[in-house]
Amino acid sequence: MQLINRYCTATLTDGIVHVQYRPFLHITLEDAQFIVEDRIRIFKDLRFPVLIKEAKIKSIDKAARHFLFDTQLGLKNINAIAFIESNKVDRMFLKMIFHQYTPSIPHNSFQSEAKALVWLAQHR
Repeated sequence: MQLINRYCTATLTDGIVHVQYRPFLHITLEDAQFIVEDRIRIFKDLRFPVLIKEAKIKSIDKAARHFLFDTQLGLKNINAIAFIESNKVDRMFLKMIFHQYTPSIPHNSFQSEAKALVWLAQHR
C-alpha cells in the first residue's frame, strides 16, 4: 500500500509505514487534518508503527502539533513512531516538539534508519 499526496509519500513495508515528507513544509491545522484523513483513507483501520524519515519540515503550527500528537486524532491507528534525525537542526526541532507535545504512544528519534526499524519492529 502506498499514499502519495502534496505533503508526503507513505509506504507500508513489512508492517511499518515509512513516511517521507516533502522538504520545507509549513504545516497548518488544515494541512495536518488532510494528512491524517488521507492516511486513514488509504490504510483504513490498519494499526502500525510509523517511521518518519528526515522530515526537513520548516514549521508546524501549534494547533497542527496538538492535532498530530493527539491519540484519538493524528495518532489514530499508530502503535509507535520513530523519527530519523539527520543533523543538529532535526535534533533541535524534535527536542522542541517532544518538550511541548509528548506523544502518549512509544516514540523515539534515531540517527540510523536501521536502528529505528529494529525498535519499531517491537511495536508491530
